[in-house]
Amino acid sequence: MHPVVVALQTIADYGYCAAAKDMHYYGFHGHVLISGSGVITPFALTPANGDERETLWDLVSKIHG
Repeated sequence: MHPVVVALQTIADYGYCAAAKDMHYYGFHGHVLISGSGVITPFALTPANGDERETLWDLVSKIHG
């Protein structure tokens, strides 16, 4: 198996979607910030069970101005 696939399998986890009642899934959360001109600035990939608020602070702390 490709090393990237193995690495991603060790990071992925089970998550829960509160908006879609009782929906559980396995995978990741993708977090993207987009500038006013449409350019993707920071981004992050976290396990599905991660706290999105913590990732938000990590992303916005890198923005200046």
